[in-house]
Amino acid sequence: MLKPLIEANDGRCFMLCTSHAMMRDLAEQFRATMTLPVLLQGETSKGQLLQQFVSAGNALLVATSSFWEESMCAATRCRW
Repeated sequence: MLKPLIEANDGRCFMLCTSHAMMRDLAEQFRATMTLPVLLQGETSKGQLLQQFVSAGNALLVATSSFWEESMCAATRCRW
């Protein structure tokens, strides 16, 4: 259900989850079915994730809600 929306937006999305287990499961599913870059909280530092998100231009970042609270969408590539 989310895949068409993410693809229509050409990535550029934060997918925020309420648990680490959900975060990992969603990232695994998205990586298996999408061609755009899927970045996952915990695979590298927050700063590197945000840099990769901005640099890619079409990435999906999957994280917990605390990631958002701490970063406040510093990447500014999110669409409002």
